[in-house]
Amino acid sequence: MIQIGFHNVAELIFQNNLVKSSLPKYKHLFDSWELAQKIPQMRSLGIRSILDFINTITDKDIEAISEIFKFPIEIMKMELGSYKNVIGNIEDFELQLPLNINVNDMCLYRKGDKISVLITTG
Repeated sequence: MIQIGFHNVAELIFQNNLVKSSLPKYKHLFDSWELAQKIPQMRSLGIRSILDFINTITDKDIEAISEIFKFPIEIMKMELGSYKNVIGNIEDFELQLPLNINVNDMCLYRKGDKISVLITTG
């Protein structure tokens, strides 16, 4: 079984013309990744293209890639569940915060009586 994730998707998928031609609905992601490889200032666009590909690929597309490589393929999706956004009123906000959560970092934003906290957990 071949595991494809963020670390090797560019080498196995984005640089493989046979795979790219079999997945025409992702052409815009392949093109934006190639553009990011040519222009260093657009590096974040290339990373976003890889993340979008990993998170939107369907089982049917994975089967098509498996037929090309002649091995079973597993796409290792990104774990995005480590963030929690809490929005509430400033008067009773402490009651809305989750209990028993391991907080690594947080970002606060306040607008009028509303407060928003983005919590990074670990």
